[in-house]
Amino acid sequence: MNAESNSAVQAYSCGSGNTVGQDTEISPVVKPDAVPTIDIPATKAIVVPATQPIKRGNSSGFNVKTGAKLSFAADVPLLARYILKLRYSNDHFADEPDKVRIVVAGRDMGPIVLQNTHPEEGLNRDGWANIVETNLDIGSLEAGSANIDLIMEQTDIYGAEIHGIVLTPTP
Repeated sequence: MNAESNSAVQAYSCGSGNTVGQDTEISPVVKPDAVPTIDIPATKAIVVPATQPIKRGNSSGFNVKTGAKLSFAADVPLLARYILKLRYSNDHFADEPDKVRIVVAGRDMGPIVLQNTHPEEGLNRDGWANIVETNLDIGSLEAGSANIDLIMEQTDIYGAEIHGIVLTPTP
């Protein structure tokens, strides 16, 4: 790959001051700011069991309960380290918190606890309009297709609404 033809790749010089030439094989080094953010709305996910999306303001999401699974396919343009941002709302009314397990490209990232988005002084159902984001460092992803699964491990009887994921490259 020619470093001059791709702005996402930097050329480096050898230790003796020799410039890396066309005959020298090196792995390209990706600049994090050159990798685009990948935004995948929930409406692009495969949801099991199947359900219809719910419109909230200018976002659509799926109400999912314990045992449900959302599968996203991310087209990763370049090898980079990523933060996964999960967008959701959770009008929670149980003692135990709602939990979702995240599996990225076959790697189990473990469960995360979903924040209760119900306002302290709010009425029943007020929390559904409050869409929040939780960040998770998922490490490096290779270029190509990466499957991201969200498995609802525990919810109250109302479930949680998943509105999408965003993959953001990090330095």
